[in-house]
Amino acid sequence: MGLPTLLFFALAISACYSSDFLKSSKLLLSRIEFIALPFIFFINQGDIKDRFNTYLNVLLTATTLAAFITFLFFLMPSSLVQAVAESLPFLKDYVVHEKEMAFGVYSPFTERLQFSYLIGVAILGLFWKMSSNEECPPPDGLAFSSPKKAMRLQRGIAFVQENNSERKGYLSFFNKNTILFLQMIVLITALLILGARGAQISFLVASIVWLIGVYFYSVHSRIVKRFNAFFSYRLLVSVIFFSLFIIPFFAYKSIPAVKVRYDQMQWEIGTFQDGTYRQYDYTHFTSIRRLLSWKNSWTIIQENPILGVGVGDYQVAMEKQYAKDDLGFPVNTQSQYLYFWAASGMIGLGAFLLLMVYPFIRFFKQEDFSLKLLGISFLVFYSLIFLFDAPLNFQVGAMTFLVFYGLLTLKESNTTF
Repeated sequence: MGLPTLLFFALAISACYSSDFLKSSKLLLSRIEFIALPFIFFINQGDIKDRFNTYLNVLLTATTLAAFITFLFFLMPSSLVQAVAESLPFLKDYVVHEKEMAFGVYSPFTERLQFSYLIGVAILGLFWKMSSNEECPPPDGLAFSSPKKAMRLQRGIAFVQENNSERKGYLSFFNKNTILFLQMIVLITALLILGARGAQISFLVASIVWLIGVYFYSVHSRIVKRFNAFFSYRLLVSVIFFSLFIIPFFAYKSIPAVKVRYDQMQWEIGTFQDGTYRQYDYTHFTSIRRLLSWKNSWTIIQENPILGVGVGDYQVAMEKQYAKDDLGFPVNTQSQYLYFWAASGMIGLGAFLLLMVYPFIRFFKQEDFSLKLLGISFLVFYSLIFLFDAPLNFQVGAMTFLVFYGLLTLKESNTTF
């Protein structure tokens, strides 16, 4: 059945004790990807595992292209961006705001936060491609119009490989890493300007997984031989500290899009603490929205810790809590953990934690070094995202997570998913 399917059935159980069965049924239907995608991956597991590199390349290339276009829109004047968005119906509406970068830049194809999560995972995928020796295989069958053409092409490939293997290997390595490096620059730039703070922080921590893994894999033993283990560990701690604090500090000081976004967060929280937020259009303050969502979700959990309120009654329960605040904020769900706990109780929370913990253990035991780091970093990335947001409540966010989850767990083992 698969762990995502188990989570779906945990939500279905909570629907049985929801007061509004019709609303519960509609919500479950909107989560049908938790059953559909595991089923698709299961019946095609052999093909998906064999073509893992091909599928990953397609996802990374498409994400990089979308990120590059997003960066181009960032460079354009606002009036031109608005005109383009209005003339192309497949682009998202461009919302003009007096403090544009304070709320993140325009994301033309999908919601800004969800796109940032996709970008974060794509960069982790690039880490894997840089560290892995696996290459993307050519299309199966060499589907040409005649067998003779295919045979001639195969002979030509063999000839080149036989006579120019050393030169080809060098150029292939150079071209591969150059392209990956350029892709990474585009993706990191887009992640910074989009202003999704949760995605930025989560990616930073997930990248530390790669830093630690690579350090112990290729640096630690050399440092120990030349100096000692204590010096090596101290060096690692220094590098981690530099990566977690010094680099973000310089990014904050030197990149306007980053500075404006985090200054906005500090200002919002400050106005909420001193009570002056009512002087402004505070319902758009994302930091206050998140704080209220956590508070109201936790209140519901305290009142219904075992079973939750039921997936069909969750919205109504949250609306009642928001009404008590009398602030005029719409209902927001800003933590995936709190959502599953409040909506489906300990059963839903347990199924969700199992969804994250079980593959983490499997990847931790994985012998393939690069795959181990990719799987663990992916799960660490989303484990933190789920603290700040509830992307699985939206189709885009759920599809992004489940597709990568399925690809990675099938790559690790045919039985994990």
